[in-house]
Amino acid sequence: MLGIVMLLIPWRVIGFATLIFQMYFMVRKVFRVRGSQSVYYMIYFAFLTVFYGGICSFLKNQWQIPQLDLILIVSGICLCLFYQCFWERLQGQKDGRYEVSFELGGKQIDVTAFLDTGNQLYDPIGKLPVSVIEEKVITDSFGETFTKMVEKHRINGIRMIPYHCVGTENGMMTGILVHEIRIKKKNQAWNVTEGVIGLSHNKLTQNGLYEMLLHPDFIKNQEGTWC
Repeated sequence: MLGIVMLLIPWRVIGFATLIFQMYFMVRKVFRVRGSQSVYYMIYFAFLTVFYGGICSFLKNQWQIPQLDLILIVSGICLCLFYQCFWERLQGQKDGRYEVSFELGGKQIDVTAFLDTGNQLYDPIGKLPVSVIEEKVITDSFGETFTKMVEKHRINGIRMIPYHCVGTENGMMTGILVHEIRIKKKNQAWNVTEGVIGLSHNKLTQNGLYEMLLHPDFIKNQEGTWC
């Protein structure tokens, strides 16, 4: 519908803005991504669309091929080669990704997590596994700093977690005790009674494919259900 509206609009600027909104709406609904991930997918599919249309135009104009079906077949073969070079690599990065949701201060936090099999971080108080999330995800959900969020919503279960990373000195990470963590991957789901979410001041990935590093115990010690 947005594509049809774009064709009917005589002003190019408004039509282009409609196209951008159309692409953004599509990637948000189909792939359930947000933020920088949405922009990444928009650029990818814009390039893919131009690439596919360019192949069809080239075959039709330069090679003078009258059959539309032959043009589409040859273009499809080129896209298959493109898929093997780029898309499979992207899918390989997605294999370890999970959809995670939990409630904090009356708000539901939904993030994409990557299963970090090398994560050996545990809460020293309750010996609970610690998954690490970008602090910006939490603060953006509340629209305020972490300190104000804790005071305003009276969030309990705050603790300090010692950690050590390769190439860095020992440090302390702020953690939050969270109950009822829901984890999903494709048709399988896990419910974690309680766990600790550590806050990272830095981005966990440059391309925005995930916002959390999921501790393997979150799913290893839980019985998954098919949905």
